[in-house]
Amino acid sequence: MSKHFFRALSRDFYNRLKYGPMAPQYGERIDVPARECLEYLPSSLLYRTFSTRLRQGSGRVVHRWPDAGVMPVIEHPKVRYCYRHWVDGESWQQAGAYDYLMERISGSQSGRFDGCSNLSDVKQRYERLDRIFESISASGQLLAQGQLTPGNFREVGGVQIHLGPGGQPVFSGAGAHRFAMARILDLVIPAQIGVVHQDALSILQQFRHG
Repeated sequence: MSKHFFRALSRDFYNRLKYGPMAPQYGERIDVPARECLEYLPSSLLYRTFSTRLRQGSGRVVHRWPDAGVMPVIEHPKVRYCYRHWVDGESWQQAGAYDYLMERISGSQSGRFDGCSNLSDVKQRYERLDRIFESISASGQLLAQGQLTPGNFREVGGVQIHLGPGGQPVFSGAGAHRFAMARILDLVIPAQIGVVHQDALSILQQFRHG
């Protein structure tokens, strides 16, 4: 909590001073219709372009945008295999989910990735995702972080969405399974704001919660 509080204190103060009272805030919630988000900005490209890590860039105003490397959102591997599973009816294994996660585990120095360290963990993880998908489908909404974890700092840890030039929402890669669920089910995402292009400041209010 403390690191998020101090990041917010610094970013909010700077943004308000430079961009006025309606400036973006660190970790703030924006509500984004999932199917309006058509592109994906990889975290490696974000770092090369803006020298900021994914979550740490939340609420930062940027003045340029990558000329290349932003991809269609369906090219994100997790989004792709979620569509193959929940839309096309393939098993998680057929969709490539098991291979994806086992490769990440093998390549991790800790021997763990996404909370998994072996095939049994992987299978349990995707079984949980099926249960979550069924619950969200039944309720018709994706819960905000504060509803999932009372006392959570703003929307930190939620699906993260950048606002690019013109204000278009761009998926960051953080919260990919929840993002895919919302997109498949045509829901609004309570998202943690990512970086915000200066040209999007004038329409930021349209995405703000409440």
